[in-house]
Amino acid sequence: MIPFLVPACTGTGKVSEDKAPDVEYDCYLLLGQSNMVGYADLAPEDTVAIRGVFLLNGEGKIIPASSPLARFSTIRFMGATGYGLGASFGRAIRFKTGHYVLLVVNPRGGSAIREWQKRGPFNFYSEAVRRTKEALDVPGVNLKGILWHQGESDCTRVDFEEYWYGYLSQMVQDFREDFDNPTLPFVVGETYYGASYADMMNPVVRKVAEYIPYSDWVSAEGCGSKGDDIHFDHAAYDLLGERYAEKIFSLAFGD
Repeated sequence: MIPFLVPACTGTGKVSEDKAPDVEYDCYLLLGQSNMVGYADLAPEDTVAIRGVFLLNGEGKIIPASSPLARFSTIRFMGATGYGLGASFGRAIRFKTGHYVLLVVNPRGGSAIREWQKRGPFNFYSEAVRRTKEALDVPGVNLKGILWHQGESDCTRVDFEEYWYGYLSQMVQDFREDFDNPTLPFVVGETYYGASYADMMNPVVRKVAEYIPYSDWVSAEGCGSKGDDIHFDHAAYDLLGERYAEKIFSLAFGD
């Protein structure tokens, strides 16, 4: 069993590794590329712990969640990360379910879909599984869904739809097998509408349920850019996180 910290609402300090705290967590795995990392500027309040929401840190401990959430990703580019959609997702899904929330955030900016394959030469997939199983070793942690925001690195291909879903479907199947959950919810998000490739990528994203069962997609309508026409701004990440929570809630808990 990995070590963990007791949530503030149940006590403080470190507990014995052979005794779990009297608490359960709904666990969510956040993966993809830079818009899952989060590139919006951090506000002072973003670094304050989110009530009822927790994060798996780099030492395999459960700590109160505060932004930047992707700072513990084991596959990210070195350097600062910013505010992303995970914070508002955590708040929203916590509010909707009333459950404690545990986030495993392990994206990599600029990553292509082939780099996320279980049987490929990269460790992106294996690290996502390793870190999630590390969290699941704690009694009371239950995996409820995967949030995926990726595609920009592949969408310039003329065969984008066939290519992307070929790899994406296999990745989701592998995750569900490795986590022994054939109906594990999987939700993907659109890219910024003003991006030069949005007209190619977003219509394909909307077809996810045709290729992958127990899946859905999140709209980026009304979401602004931080100014680079690639990464969302702070308000957009808040809106996207809430939309991810709506879709995950519907898939995992019913309407």
